[in-house]
Amino acid sequence: MSLTALSWQHKQPLFLPWLALMVLGLIMVSTASTGVGEHLAHNYFYFIIRQVIYVFLGLITFYVVSLILIRLLQQWDVVFLLAAIVALIVVGALLANR
Repeated sequence: MSLTALSWQHKQPLFLPWLALMVLGLIMVSTASTGVGEHLAHNYFYFIIRQVIYVFLGLITFYVVSLILIRLLQQWDVVFLLAAIVALIVVGALLANR
């Protein structure tokens, strides 16, 4: 696979707004949670570190999913839809039992 096949991300019109929202989320978590992190975990950066880990995992997931061919996703779209509906019903049932 050539690198030109993977260079679509920065050319998409939604990539920069997505990146800006991710950075804005990090800024919001960092400004809003330092006191709570100090109170709960005795670490000012507790929630910031957690958020950075989640962002990093999201970036890895984003990269892996971007490597999947669209044709393959289109072939399995009904299966993905049914799996999502079943997962939604399971989560709803679990939350209803609380």
